[in-house]
Amino acid sequence: MIELIKPSKELYKQYKDMMDEWHKEGGKIAPWPLSLEYEDEEKFDETLRYIEDVEVNPPEEYSTSSTYWVYDRESDQLIGATNIRHQIVGESGNLWGHIGYGIRPSERRKGYATQTLKLAMEKAKERGIKVIYIAAYTENIGSIKTIESCGFDFEDTLIDSENGKEVRKYSYSYRKKSTEDTKMYGKNGNVDIRVMEWVSDIIYGFMGDIWIYKFNEVEKEALLPSGKPFLASGYTWIEFYDYKANNRLTAMYDENKQIVEWYFDVARKIGKDAKTNSPYEDDLYLDIVFMPDGSSIVLDQDELEEAYKTNQITEDDYRKAIAEADRIKMETDIEALRNFTDKWKTL
Repeated sequence: MIELIKPSKELYKQYKDMMDEWHKEGGKIAPWPLSLEYEDEEKFDETLRYIEDVEVNPPEEYSTSSTYWVYDRESDQLIGATNIRHQIVGESGNLWGHIGYGIRPSERRKGYATQTLKLAMEKAKERGIKVIYIAAYTENIGSIKTIESCGFDFEDTLIDSENGKEVRKYSYSYRKKSTEDTKMYGKNGNVDIRVMEWVSDIIYGFMGDIWIYKFNEVEKEALLPSGKPFLASGYTWIEFYDYKANNRLTAMYDENKQIVEWYFDVARKIGKDAKTNSPYEDDLYLDIVFMPDGSSIVLDQDELEEAYKTNQITEDDYRKAIAEADRIKMETDIEALRNFTDKWKTL
């Protein structure tokens, strides 16, 4: 069983053995801390000091980062290493994301890469990174398979400006809100669910799945500031997952099928889980609520600001969230919205 450990002088012999093998093999050495000098203990001490320093004081235009060695305690040998960027900073960060890792030549194709990436994901999560980005050259089929096996979603194809090679960029989000979250509002066995897949509404411009929840009984009513419930026994919620949009719409109806409110969750992405076939939204904190009279309010602006300040989201995601919230406020026509959601309230 492997584990991630912090670099230390006590394992210099094991480290030198690993890196001598790596240099003899002649392939690419990754992550970047493994390219630092180690040939004698004095140089190795400098390397350790540098690795420790960049956790709090990185070079200009680079992020702070943490390095871990992949250690097999049973065999007392180092298998590889991983480096975790704490933020997405600069051209390199935007291209390669948060996690870099590498496995020594003699230990490849034994499942260590997948184990290492999963352990690195946990370390990133512990640091409060809610969306993890990672990338690999398109030609590196092994790394692509490892990334995809760990549940990452494909984001985009980019080009490495240093060598012109194609790079596939992926993301893994811990902010996903799925249909399971809505089910938990009702008591077990007292929520009726109807699913409408691949619904198209040309007038409203919707293309996606619709999940309809009839809450026959709930444990505790949820109230608006006005005191009116937005969730109570007999209520119906309709969730609209538009796979080309950056928001999830929930229409909430009372026991008389009268609209209580429309709730837009601003999302980085609307997707569908390949394993459960259930839709999800990759939450971006901001929410916009429209009341039946057409008035609206933006919620959780403070959560978005805090997430940005603490590097839980990138600057790009921060700007996307604000732009999407502004668009929803400006472009939403209440009567068109009412006509669209009312079609589904009696199903």
